[in-house]
Amino acid sequence: MALPTLREVLRMPVVRGARPLVVAGEVGLDRDVRWVHSSELPDIATLLRGGELVLTTGSLWSSDEAAQVAFVASLADVEAAGLVVELHRRWSAGLPAGVVRACAAHGLPLVALGREVRFAAIAQAVGERIVDGQLTELRAVERIHTTFTRLSLAEAEVPEILQAAHRIAGLPVVLESDEHHVVAFAADPTGDDAELLADWPEISRLVGAPGPADAAESSDGAEPARPAEHTGLSATVEATTTALTSTAELTATAGSTRWDASVGWLVAPVGAGKRRWGRLVIVTAQPPGDRLVVLAERAAAAVALRRLNDRDRDGLVRRSHHEIMLALAVRPTADALRRCELAGLPLRRRRFVAVALRPTAGADIGDVVAAVVHATRTRRLPALVSQIGPDVHALLSLPATNVPGGANVPGGPHAPGGAVDATVDGLAADVRRRHAVVVAASRPVNEPARLGATLAEARQVLESVGDTSGADPARVVHRLDDVHVRGLIALLGTDPRLAAFVDRELAGLRAHDARWSTDLVGAVRALLAHPTSKASAAASIHLSRPAFYARLEKAEQVIGASLDDPEIRTSLHLALLAHDVAAARPNTAVRPPRPG
Repeated sequence: MALPTLREVLRMPVVRGARPLVVAGEVGLDRDVRWVHSSELPDIATLLRGGELVLTTGSLWSSDEAAQVAFVASLADVEAAGLVVELHRRWSAGLPAGVVRACAAHGLPLVALGREVRFAAIAQAVGERIVDGQLTELRAVERIHTTFTRLSLAEAEVPEILQAAHRIAGLPVVLESDEHHVVAFAADPTGDDAELLADWPEISRLVGAPGPADAAESSDGAEPARPAEHTGLSATVEATTTALTSTAELTATAGSTRWDASVGWLVAPVGAGKRRWGRLVIVTAQPPGDRLVVLAERAAAAVALRRLNDRDRDGLVRRSHHEIMLALAVRPTADALRRCELAGLPLRRRRFVAVALRPTAGADIGDVVAAVVHATRTRRLPALVSQIGPDVHALLSLPATNVPGGANVPGGPHAPGGAVDATVDGLAADVRRRHAVVVAASRPVNEPARLGATLAEARQVLESVGDTSGADPARVVHRLDDVHVRGLIALLGTDPRLAAFVDRELAGLRAHDARWSTDLVGAVRALLAHPTSKASAAASIHLSRPAFYARLEKAEQVIGASLDDPEIRTSLHLALLAHDVAAARPNTAVRPPRPG
């Protein structure tokens, strides 16, 4: 609540007209004035609750200095805002020395009024100022509640919630996970995001560390009450190249919301009790008022409600990882790389490998995402994991131990890429034990600048093998060395020139099949799959050799070329592979053949 300070009260016209003079306790002039109380009673302290400005003429004060000192001490004990004495009556010659010395000793502001003034006028003016401030504060809090209620009802996304909090507070707002990784943030676009988020996980681990009183919950499962006093908290965190030492001073504000004076963080938990997921942080160098505390808690509550609408408990993290990987796929900019580190993917002295998984046999993609996340956490592999289109993509960061600089060489268990391949194979096996998936992986790279390329390579390999048609069931992970010409075809993707080639090579055969209910394409496919034995080719599609030979002869008539020609076979093989890769690519339309 925005209360007036004693300094501001002394500047009010009704007080300034009485010629106020600060006699002692000037250090306390910035105390908040909660209310004004006028009295001549020497034991008025028993009726005060703290923060009151006491107005008096001192007409009933004792002449005994010890009594005067005791009177001042009683006001200091209840944390009165100050003592204002009108000199026009009993103390026109000056305030008693005992009162002056006692106020100075206790730091209690002592103000002498040189002119007579109606105390009721002072009380009214200050009271109106306090009430006006309370009404302003209530209106502001009501606007905060209205804003976040509207956002919650509209199921606003987390970035929109954080932007609303930033817009109201005018301060940076950061959402972090329970692992102290930045999930999302909203800040002034003209500010320095790198400075704001520098060493965030290290600093975050120091802020709000639980003390003995917070180690256990109450028997009914409620969060333990947090003391309102300051608590010293010291720790030293070794960052990658520098040492960070922080002494945190935590102040309970409301509920379990805390303000850390050492770093200027107002921290509100997202979720409650065992469902606590992360924290919302408003960065403020000044002690937060009630309005800012309400803002932090309402924004945190809105984020928690948004999470309830997410199917996956890790939905916010997955969304963050999705945005980062899409940014890396375009170009690994400095901002995208910084977001990788903030999301818990270390980049210094690491090796990187991308993994792409496609659910098969009706496996649910949400369950596959959860399985990949579980596997990376179980194996303690820093990773970005997200669904992109119909597939699940993961970007792994592995220690760069005993790796020659710049090497990106695949190989066996003792080759530079062998340890990485073994790690990826283990991860894939973990997921395949739970779900039917085809797994593809890139070759390992050492440079963060190549993260986009490694993601593209894993996607290319997965597109090459498709769901099952090009996949080797015995192979746990498919890599670029396994896909050969399929890899080239997948790289060309949906290039219209490739589609035109497929159409040109296969259109005649497919049109004949559609018109006469034959299977010339199947016969050609069998021949290409068994190039050294027509008998084996015929048996693979359950035809007698004469019937198979007849189909091949008809196919040669349709295409106007001999199937014994190596170039014709190569063209048809490429066309069939391209058709298969395109057909296995989800949401990819395979162009129908043009009529005969």
